[in-house]
Amino acid sequence: MFWGLDGFFLWQEQLYRKLYDHVRVLKDEDIDFSMNTTPFKADGAITWIKATLSKTLIPFHGVLIFAIIVVMFLGLSATRG
Repeated sequence: MFWGLDGFFLWQEQLYRKLYDHVRVLKDEDIDFSMNTTPFKADGAITWIKATLSKTLIPFHGVLIFAIIVVMFLGLSATRG
């Protein structure tokens, strides 16, 4: 659950970076101060799944999940034998 939540916030951060890159080149009179990121979702370059499976989140959460599986396996083998 936390992995998905981290992916969501990373996705939002990437969308706001795209919005910033768009707004920073506009003239002052063309800026409408909208924080709507919907137009940047449409291009498909940034998705929640891509953010969740990014090179920054997989090592962190992957190690945690691997450790949980190892501890569960060791715990099951200890009770059997």
